[in-house]
Amino acid sequence: MKPNLYKSQIIAVIMIVLGIVLGLAVPVSSEISRVMKKLQQNGECRRCDLEEADLSGLFLQNVDLSKAKLRGANLRGTNLIKANLERADLRDADLRDANLKDADLSRVKLEGADLRNTQLNEEQLDPKW
Repeated sequence: MKPNLYKSQIIAVIMIVLGIVLGLAVPVSSEISRVMKKLQQNGECRRCDLEEADLSGLFLQNVDLSKAKLRGANLRGTNLIKANLERADLRDADLRDANLKDADLSRVKLEGADLRNTQLNEEQLDPKW
């Protein structure tokens, strides 16, 4: 298991246990579960369908999400340092407070994405945004 994903596993387990203890419904998408397992195993999930997924606050440093469908996803506060997001669809995604330093944002789709307080390197900024 990759150490950088260990924290996200603990958080996910805590959230599920709290949901059960408190009697809350905890929707677990089979697609998101499959993707998280794939990310944990090898740090990549190219072309994954994570539209509208809640990935907020996760530690996804160095992962490969190239060509992933993340349209409308909640990535608020997510650590995506050095992540490969080449050609990813992040339209309408919530990227507030996310850390995208040194991430590959080549040909990424960001129309409508909320980038407030997102951490980026100056050289990553595309004039088209």
